[in-house]
Amino acid sequence: MLEQLKNRFYHKHLEHELVDAVHVKKESISFEAAKKIGILFDATDIANYSVVRKFEAEYKKKNKSVELFGFINSKNPNAALYFKFFSRKDINWFYKPKSGLVDDFMNRKFDILINAYIEESKPLLYISTLSKASLRVGLYFPEYTDASDMMVTIKNESNLDNFFLEINQYLNIFT
Repeated sequence: MLEQLKNRFYHKHLEHELVDAVHVKKESISFEAAKKIGILFDATDIANYSVVRKFEAEYKKKNKSVELFGFINSKNPNAALYFKFFSRKDINWFYKPKSGLVDDFMNRKFDILINAYIEESKPLLYISTLSKASLRVGLYFPEYTDASDMMVTIKNESNLDNFFLEINQYLNIFT
C-alpha cells in the first residue's frame, strides 16, 4: 500500500512537472550531425559501466562530446568513481531525484540523450522525461512514453550491449 502511494505521488508530481516544464523543441537529429551526447545509465551494477565506457569510446572516436551520468541504487556508493552519478541519498521518498548534479544534467542541451537502462528505474525515468535534450532515445516502457522521443525494443537477449547495438542501428539510419 505504501508503494502504491509512493507511485501515485511520483506520477502526479511528474505530470505536474511536465505541464510546468519549458518544452524543448524536439528534433530528429542524425547521429552524424550530433555533437553532444549524454548517456544516462544504471550504474548500480559495475558491469553496466564497462558497456557504457565501450560505447563512450566509440562515440568519441567519431568526434562526439560524451557525458556520462549514472544512478547507483545505494545510500553509500563509492565516491571514487570516474563518472558523475547520483545515489539513493539524492532521491526523495517518492523517487524524485534532487541534487545539483541531477538538475545540471537534466538542463544540459544534448543533441542526443541515450537512456541506457534496461529495467524501469523511476529516478532515471524522471530525468529522461524532463531532459532538455533535442532527441531522447531509450527502451520502450509502456507507462513512460514521455521519457523518450525514439523508443526501441531489444530483439535478442535484453542486456545493455544489445540495447546499444539496437540504438546504434536506428541512429545510423538517420544519417
